[in-house]
Amino acid sequence: MPRKPIDSRGAIMLDHAGWCLLQARRPARPEFPNGVTVSKSILCLAAVAVAAGVCSRCWADPTTITLGASHDATIFQNNVNNGSGGGNILISGTNGAQISPRRALIEFDIAGQVPAGSLIQQVQLTLVLGQFPNVGAQPTSTIGLHRVLVDWGEGTTQQQIPPNDTFGGFGQGEPATEGDVTWNARFFSATTPTLWATPGGEFAPTAGALTVVSRNLNTGYVWSSTPTLVSDVQSWLDVPSTNFGWLLLNIDETTPATFRGFYSRHVATEALRPVLSITYLLAGDFDGSGVVAGPDFVNWKGGFGTNAGASHMQGDANGDGDVDGRDFLVWQQQFGAGAAASAAPEPGSAMLAWFCAAVFCRRVQR
Repeated sequence: MPRKPIDSRGAIMLDHAGWCLLQARRPARPEFPNGVTVSKSILCLAAVAVAAGVCSRCWADPTTITLGASHDATIFQNNVNNGSGGGNILISGTNGAQISPRRALIEFDIAGQVPAGSLIQQVQLTLVLGQFPNVGAQPTSTIGLHRVLVDWGEGTTQQQIPPNDTFGGFGQGEPATEGDVTWNARFFSATTPTLWATPGGEFAPTAGALTVVSRNLNTGYVWSSTPTLVSDVQSWLDVPSTNFGWLLLNIDETTPATFRGFYSRHVATEALRPVLSITYLLAGDFDGSGVVAGPDFVNWKGGFGTNAGASHMQGDANGDGDVDGRDFLVWQQQFGAGAAASAAPEPGSAMLAWFCAAVFCRRVQR
């Protein structure tokens, strides 16, 4: 059976075997990063989407996931070389008689859980209260999340084996193990510590979010999403090497007994551990199917060349208002991401798409 001809407009067509026939005329060449340009092979990707029989659906809801902390610890102003990297409690605020501040640090593995190139929509941190001062406790404490500016370590100081949920004996920390964070050092060492530039931590002066914590034990307290928290998480996704988490700073470090103690990631009961909820949009999912696949390329191709005011559905993956090669590279990077496996192309089609993408990315402007 002879192949169907390519029409004079250069349309994409399929032969009887489902393979793509590339348009006869060379399309206009867009500018891509690193000199990569559109070539005929890029059109194969659109044909793959047709051959795979994947249908576009309505705009998908963003995806929400929950993460457990990857690191957390408490530091103690009155015991500058003590740590609690393996301990059960995260303390923020002052103790009683000594009026000595404690600060907690917490970090989540954003890049390991959220697909690269995603657009962060909302962020929410939940910590479960496990302790407040026995004597003279303030009725409420306001605690802020401040972005940490440099790396720090989580050692094994006060680690419980086997794990448990107790808080007894954690309030002063213990002499830090190697690599743990302390008030003076972001990586403690008995011989060569790496010190904070400012004792007590290096962090953004303005809180990204605040919450008021009362005295309801075993209750989750929430730091709700703010533009600053969203920006923090987006930047940690885009540049993982800058992810050093947040420091929990009590706004009152001068009044006695302001501290609140939250369960850390090390306690035995999972429901008590810190949780970060992240809502994100797959930047390469232009058709809203919930999966980054061939049809999204079709959206990108249709919107390609829009120089201002482009929507995400038109193929603007990075939110800069135009549709260009950088948006294609986001689609390529996320290809196959998404929960609904039934909406993804068949394995053979996916392999073909990747092959075509590889060919495309090796073409340079002639």
